Amino acid sequence: MKSEAAPSPILAAHNPTLYWIIVAAISTVLLILLVSFVSKKAAVWIKKSKSAKSGKKLTTKKDINYIYRKASLTENQTKMLWHICRKFSVPDIISLNSDAEAIDELLKKQYVEMKAKNAREEQFTTLYHLNYKLEAYREQDYVISLSSSLKPGEEVTFKDSNGINWIFYLVKNGPQEMLIEITKAFYNSSIKPAPMTKFILTVSGTSNTAYSMQARVIRYEEAMDGKYMLAVKPSKSLIPIQRRRYKRMEINVPCIFTEVEPRSSGAGNSRGYAVLSGNMNGTLGDISASGCSLSGSQDIMTGHYLNVKFQMDGQEMEAVGIILSTTQNSEGEESLYHIKFTDIDVHVKNSIYAHVYGWTSLFPPERSFKEEK
Repeated sequence: MKSEAAPSPILAAHNPTLYWIIVAAISTVLLILLVSFVSKKAAVWIKKSKSAKSGKKLTTKKDINYIYRKASLTENQTKMLWHICRKFSVPDIISLNSDAEAIDELLKKQYVEMKAKNAREEQFTTLYHLNYKLEAYREQDYVISLSSSLKPGEEVTFKDSNGINWIFYLVKNGPQEMLIEITKAFYNSSIKPAPMTKFILTVSGTSNTAYSMQARVIRYEEAMDGKYMLAVKPSKSLIPIQRRRYKRMEINVPCIFTEVEPRSSGAGNSRGYAVLSGNMNGTLGDISASGCSLSGSQDIMTGHYLNVKFQMDGQEMEAVGIILSTTQNSEGEESLYHIKFTDIDVHVKNSIYAHVYGWTSLFPPERSFKEEK
């Protein structure tokens, strides 16, 4: 039995009903394509019209390429920025980047969208690095050269002849002197610079840039409130020495840490490190995606590794880091460990990024953390 062939256009012409069915089908397809085309053009026209009314032009590919060169973006960061600008109809990204709050709101919108779509961790990392690069490019014009630009509360570091970093804080910055709060241990030490001598301090400005400053000691004093102070002469020659690769923030949360050794043999923990001690309680003072400062009553030497567990925004987190330097508080009862993370999961690093940028407040915490006794 032979199968019937599909009707040809010639046969359809002799069959009016079939002919009009074919014409209607073709017309419907063409109409759908036309509506789709017009809709897309209309959407573009509406965006341009709104931009014209506001007096601002939409971001172009040329603008993106300019930011790519100036901010040293990677290919993935550039693609994400272009996607964001088109998605949210961003007007002139070059001018907008000078407004830190506007950029934060823009990238925050992208963060919320990515969270809703359960984006991959690698995409979140790209977003955080893009934010950092835009911030670094924006702050290129805000490099300071005078100590008078420093604000109270900013960190001041002194590295002594033994290689120990002493962490202090600026209390008052006047035209005649800078008043720095120091620790009791440093005040009583014989290693502190003598009055009227010059020495080098490292200071951090309002951005993530650190500066080297040559200071001259005016005097040391014990204040009425029991604090210890160092007065130095202001400097007119701050020299940029580095920009932190990762933004950090103060958190002051409890943590649990264990001294470990980076090898897989012997008694190991879940990360494959040999455990050298029991759990110890401490406090995280500040944190970034690259490290943290941790205070505790234990005496652990520089170069040792710590496995640190802590809570952030309702989530339990864990990372391993090496102690780069240690300092003591004013009473000498606790040590402050400055730690560089050497083993940290990408989701933990991304969670820290989100917390530092203040984006985690957009979502409720998932679970709580209980301090071990």
